[in-house]
Amino acid sequence: MIRGVIRLGAVAVVCAVSLVAMSSGATAVGFESQPPRIHSTQAAATMLSQLRVTPETHATTYNRDYFGSWNDADGDSCNTRKEVLLAESTSPVTVSGSRCTLSGGSWTSSYDSATTTSPASFDIDHMVPLKEAWISGAYGWSSKTLRAYANDLGYEYSLVAVSARSNRSKNDQDPATWMPPDPAFACQYVSRWIGVKYRWSLAIDELEKLVLANAVQSCGAGADVTEPALASIESGDMDAQTKTRSEDLNPTPLPNSAATANGGLGENFANCDALQARYPGGIASSTTSVNLVSGSPRATRYPLTVDPVTYALNARLDRDKDGVACER
Repeated sequence: MIRGVIRLGAVAVVCAVSLVAMSSGATAVGFESQPPRIHSTQAAATMLSQLRVTPETHATTYNRDYFGSWNDADGDSCNTRKEVLLAESTSPVTVSGSRCTLSGGSWTSSYDSATTTSPASFDIDHMVPLKEAWISGAYGWSSKTLRAYANDLGYEYSLVAVSARSNRSKNDQDPATWMPPDPAFACQYVSRWIGVKYRWSLAIDELEKLVLANAVQSCGAGADVTEPALASIESGDMDAQTKTRSEDLNPTPLPNSAATANGGLGENFANCDALQARYPGGIASSTTSVNLVSGSPRATRYPLTVDPVTYALNARLDRDKDGVACER
């Protein structure tokens, strides 16, 4: 059984798991207040500076099956999904049966602040999605390392219990095109993303670096993160390179956008009035998003600007989550 971590706002309250035998054969998992654990922290900017910057490749060779399924590393009948749920519950959970059935407990999704008392309604999200990991370097890993990544309980931020809706919204996107709907979690999200990439020696692309660097600068000390131990990585036994297609050898260049005029750092606006003062039609994350709203008369009068960097920094202003912030 792993240790539980309760997060209340920006404060982490670390709690040891206590096991109490029940006459029914079930086990009650409660939480006892303990002194905060002392972590070695490192500025996210320092870790970010150590990440390799290279274009994403091997997108067409990705297969979810390469990463395997949830495992039960410590043999206590609770697989990785159940372990994360146990760790992140903010109230006691009862574990029963040989399949680690959970009852009781309550959870809050860091991404959108949704709450639940039904663990089945929450997903376990890989902070850095499996496909993102693959195109950032995991394509060269052994099968053993891929499965270890998918079940990483060695770093508390690798896996997180979140609402199914927010997880589906994120899908396999990186911070350049998706940020949590709850802006209060933005700094922690960015720093933890960097922490996971650092732990697994994964690369970042140019656009991803621009967004992360800008966010880290804006967050300041709020982007400090627990320094992870570096994961053990074995080279690939899948010969993924033989599957590479021509488009992987010629990555899509960064889109031309207003970000170029701002030195590639994008802009962070306080509200839609401020954003529209500079970009009258609003900011779109991609040309696909532009097409979704281009038919309206207002869109014709106020052309949209495609700028994934600025959009990512202002995604909280995209109230209807259509990929366009502050359209008229």
